[in-house]
Amino acid sequence: MSGIGQEFREKTHILDAGVNPEVFKPDPEGRSTVRKKYQLGDSPVVCYVGTFQKWHGMDDIVRAGRTVLDAIPQVKFLMVGPRYEATKRQAEELGVSSAFIFVGPVPYASVADYINAADIMVSPANPSMSEWTRKHGLPEQFKIFEYMACRKPVIVTAAGPMQRIVKDGETGLTIPPGDHGALANAICKLIRDPNLAGDLADKGYSMVVEKFTWSMHAQEIYQTILSAMGGLSSAGQPTSRTNTS
Repeated sequence: MSGIGQEFREKTHILDAGVNPEVFKPDPEGRSTVRKKYQLGDSPVVCYVGTFQKWHGMDDIVRAGRTVLDAIPQVKFLMVGPRYEATKRQAEELGVSSAFIFVGPVPYASVADYINAADIMVSPANPSMSEWTRKHGLPEQFKIFEYMACRKPVIVTAAGPMQRIVKDGETGLTIPPGDHGALANAICKLIRDPNLAGDLADKGYSMVVEKFTWSMHAQEIYQTILSAMGGLSSAGQPTSRTNTS
């Protein structure tokens, strides 16, 4: 059995997620609408979109926020998604609630508007905070691709599949899991260096639309199936069966 298991492992092909670039794309109008709605003005805006489970790094965002606000008081944190109550209480306890805007859940069709309203997108997920993520990894690709497709610089943890996709200093910034100090430093770095932020956003955007759209994902699945069928044929296995009864 060990030989068979090894053969299967050698034939495993990892497929990454994708994004619809017709839905998630740079949109100045959507940006303006959301910024006006929440009176964001010219403030630098750091945004998170997703559910507010602990393994998403919610504690780290709030703690990093306090450090960032000490250095750049005009920053706003736009927090989008359901079940945010515990995170909101933490922001109140740390005295930063005035800078944190908790939007709650929004219609899927509006998500891109909130991403576009931001200047920096963060996803400081920490697999050690959940038994499930410790075993199965971080399902963060969807949001990261959506962030990038809207041409936003991203800050993510160097864990799970993100390590293959986000190259530090090239297509985004990476930080160690659970390190709110590193998250704060990365946020401040991008706010203070708009040229770097723009360069990361451009390179991340180009990578996603060139390699990680859903149409490309489907094509990769198709080619993987064809390759597997070819492997079966060369091994003497039938690729089709004719009814001879």
